[in-house]
Amino acid sequence: GDKMIASDTANGNIIDVAPMGSVLYADYVTEQTIRIVLPNDEIGWINRESVVVFSLNENIPTASENQADIFASSALKFLNVAYMPAGLTLEGIDVPGIIYLTGLTNGLELPRLLEEQAESGYQISFEKDSSGIPYLEGFKVGDLLFFSDLAGDNLDSVGIFLGEDNLLYAHGTQNKIEIISLTNNEKLFKRLEVVRRLFD
Repeated sequence: GDKMIASDTANGNIIDVAPMGSVLYADYVTEQTIRIVLPNDEIGWINRESVVVFSLNENIPTASENQADIFASSALKFLNVAYMPAGLTLEGIDVPGIIYLTGLTNGLELPRLLEEQAESGYQISFEKDSSGIPYLEGFKVGDLLFFSDLAGDNLDSVGIFLGEDNLLYAHGTQNKIEIISLTNNEKLFKRLEVVRRLFD
C-alpha cells in the first residue's frame, strides 16, 4: 500500500505519503530503511519492505544495451514474486503491474490495465504456421505479448518477451512470476493475439 515518509528513522514525524507505485530517488539504502530525496529537496525515510530498488546506472542505455533490454532486465527483478491479480508490490504482483512499474522506472508512463497496455507502443504483426503456432522470428526482447482467453473473445493475459522463446509470465493457477518457454506451452502460444513494442 501507500508508504509513510518519516523525517527521521526513530520517532520521526510523518512528513509525506508516497502512493503505491511511486518512483522515488534514494541516496542511501540499508536492509530496513531507505533514505529518499523528495521533490522539494527535503530528506525522508521509508521502510524498505515491499520497495523495489533500481540502481540509476541500470537505466542509462549503453551502446551494447538498448532501452528494450533494460526494460526486460528491470522486469526480471520481479521473477519469483508471488502472483497476485491487481497486485503492485513485492508482496504480490501481476504482469500488467510489472509492465506499469518497470515503465515508470524507465521513463515510460504506461497504463496499469492490460486492455490499455495492449494499445501502448506500436503493433508488431506476426504470422502463424498451419497448426496455429506463431513464428517467433519478428519478436524482440521487451515486446509485450497479449493472449486471448480460452473462448478467444477477450485478451486475458500478457507476458514480457525475453528472447529466444522465453516469456516473463504469470496467470491463472500460477503462484509466482515465472519464465516460461513458449514452445513448451503451445496451448497458450496459439492464443497469442497482439504483440506491442514499446521502444524503437
